[in-house]
Amino acid sequence: MSKQRFLVWTLIAWPLPALIAGALGWEGIWGSGSALVDYLIPIPVAGGTLHVPSFLFCGLAVARMPSMGGIQASRMRAALVGITLVGVLWLLDLSEVLLAWQTHSTVVGGLWQENPLGLFLVCDGALGLAFSVVRAELPLLRADALTIALTFLPCALPLAMAWPQSSAEQPFRHGSSKVGETRGDETYFIYTRLGPDDGGFRQAALAWASAPSKVMHPRYHIDNEDSAIMFSEDLNAAGRGDETRVAVTLCLYEDGTEPQWLEGAGDCFGRHVTFAERLHEAFEARAADEPSEVRSYLAGRDLCRNVAVPQMQPEPGVEIMSLSYCGGLARRHEELLRRYPDEARLRDPA
Repeated sequence: MSKQRFLVWTLIAWPLPALIAGALGWEGIWGSGSALVDYLIPIPVAGGTLHVPSFLFCGLAVARMPSMGGIQASRMRAALVGITLVGVLWLLDLSEVLLAWQTHSTVVGGLWQENPLGLFLVCDGALGLAFSVVRAELPLLRADALTIALTFLPCALPLAMAWPQSSAEQPFRHGSSKVGETRGDETYFIYTRLGPDDGGFRQAALAWASAPSKVMHPRYHIDNEDSAIMFSEDLNAAGRGDETRVAVTLCLYEDGTEPQWLEGAGDCFGRHVTFAERLHEAFEARAADEPSEVRSYLAGRDLCRNVAVPQMQPEPGVEIMSLSYCGGLARRHEELLRRYPDEARLRDPA
């Protein structure tokens, strides 16, 4: 009988997660192809290999449960309940759920996530429970300490994994960002649990936003020249980029301009002219009959006369647009000379 139960279990339990994932439009583990095929293959290079442990454990439980005593069967069902609960927690975007609970806000984005391991555990645990209650003796679960531990103790693992990522004790959390209307302008929306009027807030916020690892300061971002760091005490507002809920704005510039603090959603860009904007103005000021490449080079050459390009990068990770552009001007000059050998305007050195 146990062999027949295990065979029926196999025919249902193995393809079930793959069918569900395929119907939901999930992709394979490595981000390519449909999960329907990927989850059916039980080899290390496919998603099905993650299904093997829970499939074997729950399958053996299904096969052996009819021969178990009442107490043993109760504890086995408790373990299956625990496996199912763990799978549900892993399918949830648990870090965002915990963060929303701690900050008294709503979940930003979707409540559920594509987690193949969570799907495998839910399917195997729930199906194992369905098999176990057929002709089972009451009570299905007994209120003893080990049964309770087997039911709820496994939930500690996903909670422990999600808690450090969700902890609201972090003073600052990135919410969202958007590109400005002008190239090189970027706006970041940051949730803070610190009050903007608290002593030490501005010093802590400036140090956090200026850290190279955050890549918010334009000096560490090759495509940015200005950054507006908008701080909000509303997590949901930071997540959706709501400027009406911004308490204070920090302006950071890559060209050495001092950081500025503005009340509310301040304008960091309108009062500051970037290198990209000056380059565009210089390009537009030149004669329109010049070849576009030559026109661009000559505009940059005139602009770079006042830019001192250091021989060595002053600090690891620093990416300043003016230095990068002007540092490559000599190479661009050589390329244009080969392409336009008769162009008199290229005879001056870079």
